[in-house]
Amino acid sequence: MIMRHEMTLKLYLDQVDLTSDLTPQLPLNKQKSVYFQWDDWSESIEYIKSNRKKLNQILSGPKKFFWLKRKGQQETVRIEKSELLSEAISPFFNRIFLENGDYQYSENRNQKKFHPMNQLFKTFSKELMFLRRFLLINGRGSKRDFRLRTNLGIGISGIGEKNKNGELYQITKNGFLFKFKKSDFKSQNIRKLKNKSKPNQTLTINLPIGIFYNKESTTYQTMIRQISHDDFHTNCLRMHESFDIKVEDIDLQDTPFAPDHFFIFVSFKCFKSIGHGRSVEAHLKSFLEKVEEGFLNELADVDKDIQKVA
Repeated sequence: MIMRHEMTLKLYLDQVDLTSDLTPQLPLNKQKSVYFQWDDWSESIEYIKSNRKKLNQILSGPKKFFWLKRKGQQETVRIEKSELLSEAISPFFNRIFLENGDYQYSENRNQKKFHPMNQLFKTFSKELMFLRRFLLINGRGSKRDFRLRTNLGIGISGIGEKNKNGELYQITKNGFLFKFKKSDFKSQNIRKLKNKSKPNQTLTINLPIGIFYNKESTTYQTMIRQISHDDFHTNCLRMHESFDIKVEDIDLQDTPFAPDHFFIFVSFKCFKSIGHGRSVEAHLKSFLEKVEEGFLNELADVDKDIQKVA
């Protein structure tokens, strides 16, 4: 759910409903091409934590248990529901319980039918989302460095694929996270990327990095306001905005929360400089730092207003 772009950071954070099925996002420009999500920054998490006392109902109520077993075996292990769901949002769970497909669960010990573990994310998706928020607000979840989200279209070619469309999904302090539909790619090519079976092959990514370059005299609002879908697409067509990235430098990620997509993380260090003086890494970090500084100033102004009232 993307809110209206005129909304201030404070108003957005004040209106976040932690018990809602949707995760609200704050658009940062009129085109809604760049936006912010409250759980992508430790400072916004702390702001929400200090201003409301919600989500305790997630782990309240009578205890409920699940039974786990390995496929083909009879022996079961009992685990409390809240404990299982807490584990389910960890990378360890994804790696151990989902990738090999050996584990199954049941809500009834005497029930003959056990379900594959990946079904847990469909059946209890709402509760898992609530639980992740609960852990973040209570300081037990894994907090992220400041990042921005986008829905800007990009193109890639290589490893047997040509001119495939994707999305620049997140800009982090260390690199870009791209999002792709699995159905647009051959499954064997996705496996090649994941297993890095062709490490010396390259992916060509069409990405107009220069559009994010920070001009010292420009406010972060002005910078983001200028990032439109049309400009991004036009710049993608320029040859010098294409980058060849080695497969060995790509980190392919899956998540059970988005089973129809896969994600590729590429460090800024893998992108060659396209001029403008500094490295791509320096430019993009400067861009994010400028936005984060602006956000910090907005929250600081809120603190001053609170002190005046007190």
